Amino acid sequence: MTESGPGSLRKRLLLIALVILLAMGIPLWMVLSPAWQDPVKFFENRRSQSFQYRLHSSWNENGLVIQSLRISGMRQSFGGEYNVEFDAYCCAPEHSERLLPGFVLLGGVHTGREAVQVITSRPDIARLGMFVTLDYPYSGPLYFEGLEILPHLSEIRRSLFDGVEAIRLAIDYLEDQKGVDASRIVLVGVSLGAFFTVDAGAVDARPAAVMSFMGGGDIKSILELNLRRGELVPYSFLIKPISSLAALLIRPLETTRLVGEISPRPYIQISARDDTFIPEENALALYRTAGEPRRLIWISTPHLMPGMEEIMEQMIAIAGEELIQWGIFQETDFPNPKMIEGELPSP
Repeated sequence: MTESGPGSLRKRLLLIALVILLAMGIPLWMVLSPAWQDPVKFFENRRSQSFQYRLHSSWNENGLVIQSLRISGMRQSFGGEYNVEFDAYCCAPEHSERLLPGFVLLGGVHTGREAVQVITSRPDIARLGMFVTLDYPYSGPLYFEGLEILPHLSEIRRSLFDGVEAIRLAIDYLEDQKGVDASRIVLVGVSLGAFFTVDAGAVDARPAAVMSFMGGGDIKSILELNLRRGELVPYSFLIKPISSLAALLIRPLETTRLVGEISPRPYIQISARDDTFIPEENALALYRTAGEPRRLIWISTPHLMPGMEEIMEQMIAIAGEELIQWGIFQETDFPNPKMIEGELPSP
């Protein structure tokens, strides 16, 4: 005999409500749980178990060998095999009688090829080591109108997390190359790439030093500032909640939670006084949470953008001096002392 009446109806409604809450709560928990995980453990759990690389093309220029690569990392997950794939570009001297330091460089979106061109345009710098520049592990669209972004949010978020793993795979690649001194691998991040470089240097003990060019901390306030200036959100009252939610969804990438893990290796930060994308308070938020040894250098320029050759030259000069001071480079590595000359601003 089945139970009927108001009491039975309430039980059924409660059961239905419980099922709905579970159906909504489990996916919501899976989406938000990384925000409260230890970020080091979070990225360690995403570590590739194997990697491979394919050579797309190779050419010689000014005594340098330049290669276009496709690097892939693989791991087994609950859903099967998970791959991280991205394009990379490598530049190294044709001939070297000494072990070379290795450099992993990450800048803006789709700037890997441009970055290697900047390096090869300075053969005196390019001959100092093996340089690997990266594109992000993301193949989706970059520009959206209105709600077009919604179907791509999961892929974008996953690719952001994979940006840290891409840098670690580039380190794997450098360690696999003959002639590279694995004890002198340096991570260099510029602009957006500075966030991932700091995070990768924090969770990976192999880099000898980490250099952040125009990076910052407190992702929420950075997102809010740039959403306001970019007029990307039609209603201003939505900017703050959107920034808060976005920062929560990618909280494992928050540099202020990780930069302290770089210590006791050197952390070098170059920030711009006139940067309107990463304001001074955000640059300081990052630097203040770094451990020793650390160094902050201010330059009186705007945020580095493509085509700003003078700023790039100044940053190269500063980087060369810093790497000598921290023992990554030796004075004898520089056959032409003028290559690292430059007006160095006071920290």
